[in-house]
Amino acid sequence: SSLVPTLNSGSIEVVGVPGPEYVFSAPSESVTFDGNTGIGAFTALISASEVDNSAQGAPFPNPTQGFSMGLANDSALLTPLAVTATLPFSADFAEANTLADGWTIGVVYSFTGGATLTFENSTEVVSVDYSTNGSMAGDETGTTVDLTWSDNLGSPAVANVVVVDGGSFAANFENGSIALNPVITVDFI
Repeated sequence: SSLVPTLNSGSIEVVGVPGPEYVFSAPSESVTFDGNTGIGAFTALISASEVDNSAQGAPFPNPTQGFSMGLANDSALLTPLAVTATLPFSADFAEANTLADGWTIGVVYSFTGGATLTFENSTEVVSVDYSTNGSMAGDETGTTVDLTWSDNLGSPAVANVVVVDGGSFAANFENGSIALNPVITVDFI
C-alpha cells in the first residue's frame, strides 16, 4: 500500500566563502613644529593587516603579491617629502609619487612570483616623511591634520588595493590624524 508522506517545506541559504579582506591604517599621533617659523618634520608609518575570516571558511593568512596606496592630506599644512616601501625584502617594483595634497605608491614584490608577504598581524609597509610648510608661523595653538585614504590621487588615479593570486582586492581604511603642536621659543636680551 502507498501512504502519502507529510511534506515540510524548507529553505537553504548558500553562503559563499569571503575573499581576502585587508585594512590600510594611517597613524594618529602628536608631533611638534617650530611655532616661530611654522617649520617641522616627522615620519608617519603606514600599516597593512588582513582580516581573519577563517571562521567563515576563508583561508587565512593569504600570501599577497603587492599593493597600491594613496593617502591624502591638507596641502595648506603638510607636504609629503619622501615615500618608501619598508618591506622585509627588496621589491622588484616600488614606485612612489609625492603630490601637493598626498602621496601614492605601487608595489610589486616579484615579477617572477618568488616573493609573497602575509599580513596576519598589522605590518608597517610604508614610511612617509612629512614637513609642515611654514603656513603656521606664529601659531601658538596648533591644529590637527587628517590623513585620509583616497582612490583619487595621481594621474591616472591610484586605487587602494592588495593583490592576491593575481587579483586586486579593495582595502578597508583606518584614517589617521596628526596633531601639530607648536613649540615657541622666546629670545631674551
